[in-house]
Amino acid sequence: MARRHPYFTALRVHTLFGDFVQLDQALVFRAYGLYIQVPADFVSDGCSFPRLARMIPRFNWAATAEEGVLHDYMSRYGSSRIVGSGRRVAFTGPREAARIFYWALLDDKDVSAVLAWAMHKAVLIAPARYWEKRSVDWRPDADTASEEKS
Repeated sequence: MARRHPYFTALRVHTLFGDFVQLDQALVFRAYGLYIQVPADFVSDGCSFPRLARMIPRFNWAATAEEGVLHDYMSRYGSSRIVGSGRRVAFTGPREAARIFYWALLDDKDVSAVLAWAMHKAVLIAPARYWEKRSVDWRPDADTASEEKS
């Protein structure tokens, strides 16, 4: 059986509570000369963009899970990509993260070009509000989960 998304390793997560999931193993994205490794134990809500944007018709978290986790990781301070001889380089800003997110969506067989475009625009709407709001090793607590719901 062909893999749905050729540039990602398998996504294995478990639910913490609410919308938060934690990676059981590292998620690796390798494409376009990029090597990005999201560490095991990373916590994500699957989508960094506002809940209102999740109302996009035909939005399906499962269909965009890898891309959502990747974007969450790239949006946290302490995140990096691996270049050349293994050197880690920080992401330059929300536009770079959004661009990589968009490329990954376009290459996903289960995501239409229209949905990829809409999701890309959604993450560009309020980048300053979410950019580096949390660290890579951030963990939610029960209070965080209730705040995120509002």
